[in-house]
Amino acid sequence: MPLPKTHTTSKTLPTRRNTHPQTRAFALALVVVLGLVVIGVSITSRAPQLGTVAAGRLITLANEYRSVDGTPALVENPLLKSAAEAKAHDMAARGYFSHRTPEGNDSWVFLDRAGYVYTVAGENLAVNFTESNTVTDAWVRSPTHRANITNPEFTNIGVGTAQGVYKGREAMYVVQFFARPAAPR
Repeated sequence: MPLPKTHTTSKTLPTRRNTHPQTRAFALALVVVLGLVVIGVSITSRAPQLGTVAAGRLITLANEYRSVDGTPALVENPLLKSAAEAKAHDMAARGYFSHRTPEGNDSWVFLDRAGYVYTVAGENLAVNFTESNTVTDAWVRSPTHRANITNPEFTNIGVGTAQGVYKGREAMYVVQFFARPAAPR
């Protein structure tokens, strides 16, 4: 059945009534392009979503848990944030996940390097999480991690994240430092 002659079909579709070549190559090319689009979307949707763990959201969630306990909110400190970012990037770059560096240094070396002088400090670590809420949920289910989040001695917080590889897979590293600054001398 022939297509009715319309402006659209006469200008765009190959028919017997116009001079557009009817080729299988055009149809094949269209199928290939559509196939590549579908494959690209499929690959993109399966790629790890590593960037959805947000430092600001982790601080907000920590303060929400503190408010439930009647504990004053933590204040983000730029030096503590710098220390947490340095620790996260160190773990990501070297592929370890520990409160100690591969050389055996404890985490407080990162606070010292950042110039944060403290009287008391704590640290929470996470790896292989994709959302801020799930990181915090895991921490509050752990008595020691929850104790860091709700400890009234801590007044400052700094959070760092970094993407890297852990055990052969893309991973998001998360570091949460808590501390109370030392009184100025």
